[in-house]
Amino acid sequence: MLNRNLQATVETALAGTDVRVNGDRPCDIQVHDQRFYAAVVSRGALGMGESYMDGWWDCADLAGMFCRLLKAQVDRRGPLTFSAALAWLNAKLTNRQGKRRSAANVHRHYDHGNELYRNMLGRWMLYSSANWQQAANLDEASEAKFQFICGKLQLRPGQRLLDIGCGWGGFAKYAAQTHGVHVVGITLSRQQIDLARQICADLPVEFHYQDYRELHSHFDHVVSLGMFEHVGPKKLPRVHEDCPGLSQIRRRFLPEYHWRQ
Repeated sequence: MLNRNLQATVETALAGTDVRVNGDRPCDIQVHDQRFYAAVVSRGALGMGESYMDGWWDCADLAGMFCRLLKAQVDRRGPLTFSAALAWLNAKLTNRQGKRRSAANVHRHYDHGNELYRNMLGRWMLYSSANWQQAANLDEASEAKFQFICGKLQLRPGQRLLDIGCGWGGFAKYAAQTHGVHVVGITLSRQQIDLARQICADLPVEFHYQDYRELHSHFDHVVSLGMFEHVGPKKLPRVHEDCPGLSQIRRRFLPEYHWRQ
């Protein structure tokens, strides 16, 4: 019953978009797993994208489908039915990002060969937003973001900086080179660590295969470029509780920050 209601919710949201569920045209969505409906209802576009990567649905003409959805502004629709409310409540009250699942998710996403990401992300291999205000290319835009972050942190030589979800070490390298800080980067990707250690071999930088909830050391500054979006809404307000090493940082450097925002 719940799955049928969730399916009806998605089909209602698609009404008028010229995209049908399990239709016979290239632009129609072909659903392979019923979990697709709960993902879309509870997480919207993010749920749609993640369920596609999981193989829960497919479409022969993705460009045509998304063109129709964007033109119809489907992201602004979607009545909140009882079933949708249950799905939303489940996402708020439960959290699937335990240590074992987190490690498996990172491995599945990142450990496919560093060459793929090197070709896609440029010199600094920054896998989050970049600053294009005065940049002519991706490398300049990535470096401009690093400059902005270092300025906000007010880094000084000799300080210890923790980079949670350090990726391939691009920011760690930049911070160590330009500000003389000692950087500790943590990630759950073996292949990221391998490359990060190579590019930072001659710098005061170290990398560890470690979950942020296992940290106990103290640092002068903490930075995370894109990792905390994976923590989930239930866990985010209590990050400093799950990570003992962050409690002192919160008191000393972020007194005005409201963790529940």
